[in-house]
Amino acid sequence: KALLADAPLTEATSAALLALRKALAACGAPLSLITAQRMQRFIAATQNDLPGGVAEALDRAVCAFALPHMLAWQVKPEAVLPLLSAMPRALRALKQA
Repeated sequence: KALLADAPLTEATSAALLALRKALAACGAPLSLITAQRMQRFIAATQNDLPGGVAEALDRAVCAFALPHMLAWQVKPEAVLPLLSAMPRALRALKQA
């Protein structure tokens, strides 16, 4: 537990997560509340320890949680591409899927 010291999410990070949730819901593939909470927890726990900071934590959270959800629901990549413009890892994973 000492290793997972959560830091509060910035307003921009929260807005990015909300935008992603809204885009997925608009596609008919809403992200569950538990998955969204897990993403928030992951970002909060890792944003101060990853070399890329909060941007890398957000990118990794999208890869780990949102992309598998999108693949399972067969969400078209075009629906979220604008939201992933600052997430190189997620963009690569989405293009490879």
